[in-house]
Amino acid sequence: MTQDDALNPASPVEKRHSSSTASTKASQAESALEENKASAEASRWKRLYDRCTYTPKRCRYDPRAPVKLTTWLNILFANLYYAQPILNRLADEFNVSYEESSRIPTFAQAGYATGMAFICPLGDIVRRRPLTLYMDRAVRN
Repeated sequence: MTQDDALNPASPVEKRHSSSTASTKASQAESALEENKASAEASRWKRLYDRCTYTPKRCRYDPRAPVKLTTWLNILFANLYYAQPILNRLADEFNVSYEESSRIPTFAQAGYATGMAFICPLGDIVRRRPLTLYMDRAVRN
């Protein structure tokens, strides 16, 4: 028995257990370090995304004070039907048949239905502000 063994009376089994505990702690520390790096990278992308899609507080939806759009929505959706009472005048003015001028409200309603079918569901999938900005850029180009 050496002098170190006399000062440290741990059995060989305890020594093996302490060395395996140390290696387990080291592997846990390495995995925690890798997770921190991965979360830092994800956090960096999230911060960039949040910065690019920032919405000021005054523009955010507040469920306690919903926006009242009844008059504006009535004006907006009435736009689909404005041309119908004057279709005969439009046909005379543009020297086309009444059947051809009746395509105006048909295409207006078809465009509205297309938007409802394809663009509105994107508002549930993507945040609305970036969607609006991307659509605006697509229309301008």
